[in-house]
Amino acid sequence: DRPEEFSRFGADLETRDLAFREHWRALHAALAPEPAVETEQYRVLPPPQSRIPMLAVGSARQSLQWIAEHADGWASYHREEDRQKGRIALWHMAQDQRSPGMRKPFIQSVQLDLLDDPAAPLDAIELGLRTGRHALAAYLERMRELGVAHILFNLHRGARPAEDVLHELGAEILPQL
Repeated sequence: DRPEEFSRFGADLETRDLAFREHWRALHAALAPEPAVETEQYRVLPPPQSRIPMLAVGSARQSLQWIAEHADGWASYHREEDRQKGRIALWHMAQDQRSPGMRKPFIQSVQLDLLDDPAAPLDAIELGLRTGRHALAAYLERMRELGVAHILFNLHRGARPAEDVLHELGAEILPQL
C-alpha cells in the first residue's frame, strides 16, 4: 500500500485497492485445495491438501467489512491500549454485520526492545515497547483480555541480540501464557 512499493513494480498507485482485491482472489485460489483458475498473470502450482488461512495485514484501502468477509483474521500494528481496544471493537462490529457472534482473530504486531533488566517498566517506542519481561508478561495478559489473539514481535529495534531475546521469551514469557 506504499507508493515506493508500487513504483518498483510499475503498478498504478491510484488503483491499488482494486489490485489488492484481484491479487487477494488469486492468492486465495492458490491456497485452496480446489482446482485454481489460471489467468494470464498467474499460473497456479498443485493445490495444497487443505485450505491455508489468509490474514489481512493493515487495510490496503479495504473496508473492515470486506476484510471480515474475505480474511481469516486481521493484523494491525501496536497502538496505545485504549486505542487498540477501539480497533478491536471495530473489528468485532465488522464481523457482526456479516455473521453475528463470529470471532476471527485480531493480531497485533509489536516492535519489541526487551531489556536485560527483568523489572524494567514498560516504555512506549514507535509502534511498540521497551520493557523488561515482568512488564511484558503483564502487557500480554492485558492484550489477551482486550481480545488480541496473537502478537507478532519484531525484534530489529532492540539493543540485545535477537537470539538472547528469543531465549528469554521462550524460557520466561511463554510458560506464563
